[in-house]
Amino acid sequence: MKITSFVKGLYNRLVGGDKRNGLQTTGAQKLLSSKRLWLFIIMTYGGLSLFSLKKNNEQYSLKLSVSRKVSRISGKFAHLKVPQPLRKPLFTFYSRVYNVNLEEIENDIESFESFSKFFTRTIRPRPIDPQPFSLASPADSRVLTFSEVKGDEVLIVKGIEYRLGEFLTGINSYKIKDEVLESMKRNPKNKLYQIILYLAPGDYHRFHSPADCEFKTRNHIVGKLLPVKEKYVKTHTNVYEKNERVSLFGDWVQGMMCMVFVGALNVGSIDLNFDSELQTNRKLKMPFTNTDIKIYTENAENGTESLDSKGIPSGKSVGKGIPVTKGQEIGKFNLGSTIVLVFEASPDFEFTVQPGEAVKYGQCIGNSK
Repeated sequence: MKITSFVKGLYNRLVGGDKRNGLQTTGAQKLLSSKRLWLFIIMTYGGLSLFSLKKNNEQYSLKLSVSRKVSRISGKFAHLKVPQPLRKPLFTFYSRVYNVNLEEIENDIESFESFSKFFTRTIRPRPIDPQPFSLASPADSRVLTFSEVKGDEVLIVKGIEYRLGEFLTGINSYKIKDEVLESMKRNPKNKLYQIILYLAPGDYHRFHSPADCEFKTRNHIVGKLLPVKEKYVKTHTNVYEKNERVSLFGDWVQGMMCMVFVGALNVGSIDLNFDSELQTNRKLKMPFTNTDIKIYTENAENGTESLDSKGIPSGKSVGKGIPVTKGQEIGKFNLGSTIVLVFEASPDFEFTVQPGEAVKYGQCIGNSK
């Protein structure tokens, strides 16, 4: 092997050649030298292996992640067919434990062939907030927090923050600078805001558009699938930055709109209705890319949206994307999880909800005066 030859040559240079010094080498010395050589080779290979492991530590960590494996196993169990006689008692019991509103379900409870079908159930249509400059809740959920975005560190709960740059790009320790935040806005007079919504296991698991939007870019970031419950987030750092997530970038009437769907333990599958290529929590083969960016266009003539070097839309929109109307269903989780909205709005935009408040999809969560 070339590496072995290189190591042998390096060894000879380090220990020095006896012939070079004009000295004779005995058989015992040759044997000892040979043993030292192979020990040197093994130690060198070990060092190179450790270096390689450190270099690819993140990828190995993701490939061997217990949370990803557990979530895939949970998904397989959730897709197992439930015998007809057991469906009503099982789903009714689950509904009582997790406060599922069975009156909203469109289909009979016994029609769901598996827990997965029950988790991703459809419900009867609801009225959607009609105000043109308001945002509607994208999902049945609980408000964790909301705030104006003034820098890279953004509040999750009191005393706990997430790093917006790493969260949106998937690049470790990437910090969004003020000029990048400004470039994300379509109107320099506007402000950026964020709101975090937590979906519990008993909530309706499909998500909807918070406004009339046109989504132009999707960024799928491979990650772990740690729990996202508030209690866990309070006691563990960088949960949002570590977890697998899917981001949609686009526009609404007031400017930039970004929706981030965060995976969680037992919630490895995130589906988008208009993107059949998206595959979350897939088995990873080394080496792999941590991010998968897709540009949406209605047709080849519409062009694309320009991105900066980190994969964040620059604000310079070129062409059309995927148009969705306010309240339109755009995808689903296979169990409870988290949605983060990062968006642009006028300086007088106000949230109409409070942290800890339960909200329904279609309900107004904020508007501009």
